[in-house]
Amino acid sequence: MKIQSQEIKQLNITAVFKEIDHTSITAQKMREVLGLSEAEKKNSPFFEIPGVKSLIMPPGKQKDVVFESNRLRINDKSGKEPKDSNLVQDFNKVFENLVDRTKLVAYGFNYDILVTTEESVDYKTFVGEKMLSILNGGILSEAGMRMVYKKDDKRFDLQISPIGGRPKQFVVHLNIHYDTDKIEDFTLIQNQFVQGYSEVQKIISQLEE
Repeated sequence: MKIQSQEIKQLNITAVFKEIDHTSITAQKMREVLGLSEAEKKNSPFFEIPGVKSLIMPPGKQKDVVFESNRLRINDKSGKEPKDSNLVQDFNKVFENLVDRTKLVAYGFNYDILVTTEESVDYKTFVGEKMLSILNGGILSEAGMRMVYKKDDKRFDLQISPIGGRPKQFVVHLNIHYDTDKIEDFTLIQNQFVQGYSEVQKIISQLEE
C-alpha cells in the first residue's frame, strides 16, 4: 500500500504504581505543580469521580493529566512529534511532586497515529492465510491486527485498527512498556519517548513494502 500522510492523534505517558494516595491531589495543587499562570488556572477544568481525578489543561496546551486508582496518565493531543512535545517535562513535574516515587511499578508510552493511504486499504495485509481461509469465498470488508511482543527488555503492544466508512484510513497504536521501580534520569525518558516514535515510523514504513 502507498501511504499518503500520517497524523499524530495522541501521545501518552503512563506510570503504574503499587498505589496512589489521592487525598493530597487537588485541583489547586495540580495547577501549581504544572506551572499554570493565573489566567490558565481559570481555564483548566478539573473533574473528580470515585477513583479518578483529571485536569484538562488550557486549550493552547492540548493536554490532560489523569489519576486513576494506581495509574498516572498524561495525554498530549497537540499533534506534535515527541521531539517537540514537552510531555516528558510535565510528567517529570507530576512524578516529582504528586506521587510517591518509591511505589513505581512500571511506565510506558502510547502512540496513536492516523494513517491515510492513496488507495483503499487491502485489509488482507493485516490477516494471516489461515484466518483468510475462514472467508471461504466471502469478501473481506475490514480487518485489523494486534501483536504483543518483547524486544530489548521492553514489551510492545501493536494494534492496527480500521475506521468504519473510511477505506483509505486506519489507526496504528503502539504501547511500549518498561517494568521498573525507579526513574532517575528524565533525559533518558525523553530519549526513550523519541525512540519509541521512531519505532512506530519503522512499523508504518514496513506496511508500504
